[in-house]
Amino acid sequence: QQQQQQKGPFKQQQQQQKGPFNQENEPKVVPGNKNNNNNTTYSVGDNSDIKTTNNKLEQQQSSAANLAGNNGNTKEGKQITAKANPLSVQEQKWLHTAKSSWDSMIKEIVKEHKDWQVKQSKGNILVLQGKLGGIKHRVFKASSILDASPENVFRLIFDANITEDFNATYKIFRVKKQLTQNCQITYYQTNPVGPISSRDDCTVRFWRRTKNGFAGTAISIDHSKYPQAPGCVRSYTPPGGGFLIEAVEGSPNKAKMTNFMVADVKGWIPRSVVELSVARALFKFYNQDLPGLVDNPKLKIGEEQLKEYIHKLFPSSQAEEAER
Repeated sequence: QQQQQQKGPFKQQQQQQKGPFNQENEPKVVPGNKNNNNNTTYSVGDNSDIKTTNNKLEQQQSSAANLAGNNGNTKEGKQITAKANPLSVQEQKWLHTAKSSWDSMIKEIVKEHKDWQVKQSKGNILVLQGKLGGIKHRVFKASSILDASPENVFRLIFDANITEDFNATYKIFRVKKQLTQNCQITYYQTNPVGPISSRDDCTVRFWRRTKNGFAGTAISIDHSKYPQAPGCVRSYTPPGGGFLIEAVEGSPNKAKMTNFMVADVKGWIPRSVVELSVARALFKFYNQDLPGLVDNPKLKIGEEQLKEYIHKLFPSSQAEEAER
């Protein structure tokens, strides 16, 4: 609650300063009426391969869908309208790298990793630390079983409005551009965690259905419109991280969530201190923050609203993703 109260002046100051969030040709953010059911609208495409022609991408991106904000219960709706432009060569490369990251993550995250070190454990919550191929530093794997459907857990951790307004980890979380139906450019700033000061990063996030639920990944990109913000340290998220949300067999209203935390937070703090702080933060997220989102009455929506939200992120044309 204290954190929510403190966010007000920060947001007012940021609106005055504008900074890197209002560059020319940047999608405009128009606050909605918090008393109404506000929708977040993007110009989107589909899950096309980077070999898709520019003409086809332009046609696909000209259709609009309400994504990543259509919950009607967040503090402030954010309507973002983007031009229907074909992907640049750089954006195609980012999309390709994000897809590769998703493929490698989904193969690794289902493994048991019995040789990894247990950092925190309580009930269904387990936080492990170990090594992943291609990443120099040690990473974390955390998991828990939650009293919510896979669809609702996905909404609570994925929705940009919920993340910015209710997730204690983040000070800012914004979708900057929709690349395809299931790929976005995002920018975020975190709140300090123990001795770790605020971090920021610009990422491409990519998500797909799995046979039993949903999975997503995010990778750092170097974007000229979103440089390191004053007062923040720029972190780096290599390919291979992400999350997996699965249905619990025999319990339709329960979900198991597992994630790889692979980010390098950078800075001068000794790695041992960073690892201890991250392990504690992950445990707190699964033990307090995520259950708090599930139980928050402001974030509860009906079954039909939830179905609509998921359908707009995963239209019927992408049903084949569930067979992956």
